[in-house]
Amino acid sequence: MNFKHLFIVFTVLVSGFSFSQKQLTVLDDSGLEPMPFVKIFPDTGKPFYTNVDGSAYISDSITSIKLSFTGFNDTTIVVGDSAQLIVQMKSTATTFNEVVVLPGVNPALRIIENAIENRKINHPLKNDAFTYESYSKFLFDVDTILQNKIKNTPYNPDDTVINKLRTQHIFLLESATERTFIPPSKDKETITAYKISGLNNPLFSSFAQTTQTFHFYDNQFELLQNKYLSPIAFGAPSKYFYLIKDTTINGTDTTFIISFRPRPETKVDCMKGVLYINTNKFALERIIAEPAKESGGMKIKIIQEYQFVDGKKWFPVNLKTIADLKGLQYSIGKENGYLVGKGTTYISNIKINPDNLKKTGFNNLNLTTDLNAGKKTDEDWATLRKDSLTDRDANTYHVLDSLSQANNFDKKLNTLIALMTGKIVAGPVAFPINRVIDYNLHEGYRLGLGLETSERLMQNIVVGGYFAWGTKDKDWKYGGYSLFHLNKRLGMSIGLKFQQDVINRGSNAFSSAGWDLTSPQLLTNFYQRYMDRQRLAEINYTISPLGNLSFNLLGNYQRIDFTHKYQYTDLTGVNYDKKIDVAEIALETKWNIRQRTFMLGTIKMPQPTKYPRFQFKIAKGISGIAQSKVDYWRLYIAMDEDFSGLRWGKFNLHLDASQSFGDVPMLFKQYNFGTRRDWGVVTSNVMETAYPGEFYHVRQATLIVRYTTPAIKSKKKWFAPEFTFHHGLAYGDFSNSAQHNVTFWTMEKGLFEGGLIISGIINYRIIKLGAGVFYRYGHYSDPNAVKNLVPKISITISNLQQLGGN
Repeated sequence: MNFKHLFIVFTVLVSGFSFSQKQLTVLDDSGLEPMPFVKIFPDTGKPFYTNVDGSAYISDSITSIKLSFTGFNDTTIVVGDSAQLIVQMKSTATTFNEVVVLPGVNPALRIIENAIENRKINHPLKNDAFTYESYSKFLFDVDTILQNKIKNTPYNPDDTVINKLRTQHIFLLESATERTFIPPSKDKETITAYKISGLNNPLFSSFAQTTQTFHFYDNQFELLQNKYLSPIAFGAPSKYFYLIKDTTINGTDTTFIISFRPRPETKVDCMKGVLYINTNKFALERIIAEPAKESGGMKIKIIQEYQFVDGKKWFPVNLKTIADLKGLQYSIGKENGYLVGKGTTYISNIKINPDNLKKTGFNNLNLTTDLNAGKKTDEDWATLRKDSLTDRDANTYHVLDSLSQANNFDKKLNTLIALMTGKIVAGPVAFPINRVIDYNLHEGYRLGLGLETSERLMQNIVVGGYFAWGTKDKDWKYGGYSLFHLNKRLGMSIGLKFQQDVINRGSNAFSSAGWDLTSPQLLTNFYQRYMDRQRLAEINYTISPLGNLSFNLLGNYQRIDFTHKYQYTDLTGVNYDKKIDVAEIALETKWNIRQRTFMLGTIKMPQPTKYPRFQFKIAKGISGIAQSKVDYWRLYIAMDEDFSGLRWGKFNLHLDASQSFGDVPMLFKQYNFGTRRDWGVVTSNVMETAYPGEFYHVRQATLIVRYTTPAIKSKKKWFAPEFTFHHGLAYGDFSNSAQHNVTFWTMEKGLFEGGLIISGIINYRIIKLGAGVFYRYGHYSDPNAVKNLVPKISITISNLQQLGGN
């Protein structure tokens, strides 16, 4: 035994003799669940509370205690000599009647109004920088009542399911992180360690972080895709009823325990629970909250504890989320139960506005997994855990890790990973999914295959190729490419490619930024009607200096082969009826303001942002290089923003504008994307009543606004309709149309359309199905009103890459 071990043993022994304590655990009598924040009145000393786990430590000087909690009978016990005390509190039959307004002012409102007024001061992500470390533990199990029935079931060696549930959880995950934050938006959190029962994939390493609500100070917050109004939001007193239940005096400060629940006339989704508000800055000290109404067979409870750190700020220290998934039934013989998810995060080593904290060192990623995070030893975990593993925890790891090795669970994750990355990995190679089959109006069904190297062969270099055949244009396409990652975390890379393929006339397509099942471009690509053949050789340099800002600088040489018998005559009278060469340089920029980006292993996951999202592209065609004879400038800018409110729903705003400068064929003019097709699929950011290839311009602008009402809740989980009102308008003009031998329209008099979409008529997991109808009006409408109607199908897919988090 070395000096370090001797020191640890000595410290433990001294601690045991000097600070002898008993551990108290308080459970409710119905579900035998731990009760957080039970008020404890000792016979000597000041009152204190149980923690988020329903536990507290009692010194040997205390001989008796009284336990008090709203909705439960007061319980008095004699402490005795036992090292561990487990106490069950009996609930009282409490019913909430309609609120009765009594004379005078509700004294709870003064406390709540002060808390609302101080929200920005106390908000952990406002005003102050901080650093901290955290340890999180998340598990899935059957509910406590079923667990207790299983414990009392006689042992039967043949009943493997009961025997496993008797000694282990269904799933267990642990993680540790380090976080640094500088307001308003510099945020960096690193997962330094993770351990997952049955798996060792960093994709799930952020599960605990993304399922916890970090604080309770925003006006509204989201739980499992449902949004709720906070009880300390602006305007909350008109939606909630508050009642002071108790007070605790701590020196010069007082803690008010205030229950809250929605008023009977409240229409928005609200919470119910208990607030513990300290008069020191009128900050949250503790909170227990859950939705006032269950949704979709799920019941979520949030438990949070704050401390006044360094005499500067109240800061979250213990976070707990309990999800009763009553919709996921679990049957064992004659006994029925349901799954329960429990996640706890313990925050430590908190430093508010630490010295020497620099704004440098923040890269383009907000949450990352350390490369060695999944390789921590038992000794490492012993220093990270708040408490040692229970026998049930240890059995979970042992059994599920053994099953994982026997059944190769990690490899079976490839299906999910393929949906997120768009690639099926098979050892040293990968198969891009989008190369197998696609569809558009020009090519028909595009059938092919792609193959590229995977990270198992080369970490920072990708070499690949593809081929494809169009069933309608009867033409082969092929290409090869290579990508050199200079710095993955900065998104810095150099790419080379050569391809013989097709390109949509007049579009401003950006270079591919990866696979996204929810991208609107997946649907709009179906409606590409006029495409020219393109032989392309290109080099590009990409960098994302910030997670929400990226640049792509490219240069290429193209040989364009016109299709559909298109001909173009330039202003000097030279006719191009087959081919034209083009040399081009371009800069593409995307800026999603305050967007958070996660990188779990090698998978990048951009998160949603409520701030504006900008795209900008400028391209310059250069004549005189080789056989290039086209000189032009092309500009494109677009802005998207989503505005959402719990009470009124969501607005989506899309604005784009583009212009071409120079004497160029139709390929380099501006195309207004149209997706009109009866019973086609509703698309985003395009005119729904414009036919594919109907409008072309030299310059154009489009504005599309959509308003979506809050979902109408029903008793049927699969039925939750949302109504979306759509309006679009577009303008454009064109000069020297006689240079082109094709027929098209321009929107000089304005194209206008309105529409109604009903989505969520059928909900199945991440998919919402519905229908919509759109109507064209104005100068370009048909005299027959019926012909202006365009019916469509609505399909909405939740983003697989959106993990949430705060």
